[in-house]
Amino acid sequence: MTVDKYGLDDIIRESYKEFKGYLKRAGIEIKDIRVRILESSDLLRELYDMINTYNINKLKQELNTIDKSSLEKIFNDNDIYIINEDNLRKFYISQIYLLRQIYNTDDIKELNNKILEHIVNLIENEKLPAIVIPETKEVYIIKDRLEERIDETLNTLGPININGPSIIRLGWPLFDVVSAPLYTKEENIKEDVAKVFAANVIIYEMGRFIVGREELENKELSVSALQYITYIDMYKLLKYPKNI
Repeated sequence: MTVDKYGLDDIIRESYKEFKGYLKRAGIEIKDIRVRILESSDLLRELYDMINTYNINKLKQELNTIDKSSLEKIFNDNDIYIINEDNLRKFYISQIYLLRQIYNTDDIKELNNKILEHIVNLIENEKLPAIVIPETKEVYIIKDRLEERIDETLNTLGPININGPSIIRLGWPLFDVVSAPLYTKEENIKEDVAKVFAANVIIYEMGRFIVGREELENKELSVSALQYITYIDMYKLLKYPKNI
């Protein structure tokens, strides 16, 4: 099991809760969107091997005897499910179960190919800290990649002299906006940066389900604009003077 160096699991959960609360106050409701934290991108190789070495009889038995109550936690859209080495097999079985309902098929080979296409290959090829799977209405946050982005940002902040509460413009390596505001009291700069990244990842990826119109000329720019404005408004950052 990897070390959660920034306490990201709890920070992401809190950001998710805050964003859903913000949407509710605005009269916006997004239903049945499931958010997953993939603890490490290394798990993709294990999932790939699991898929390619499956025993069809054993897999069907697991599907037929799966504890339906355990699926509630995995499919719960009010909480975030963390995928780690200990529960990877359970997650795999749950995805087969979910895709079987979505595509109305018992063809295990076809369902395995869907997992490879929509999860394993997409996450591996994109190299992003988070992705959306529209077909299953899932958001995947790849924690080790997000930690790398936080590390990079903290390294750039090293030479900056922060005296007291400040708003700092962060160069933004994740999305299409130029920068992101960071409010910090300097007491725990690492946690403050982690919160900025977690909140913006949640807002950006969930925002794809709000900005869903395919006829938009530039959907990515629309999602980025929504993310930027929402983040500033949600945390009321305009009330603070910009220092750096």
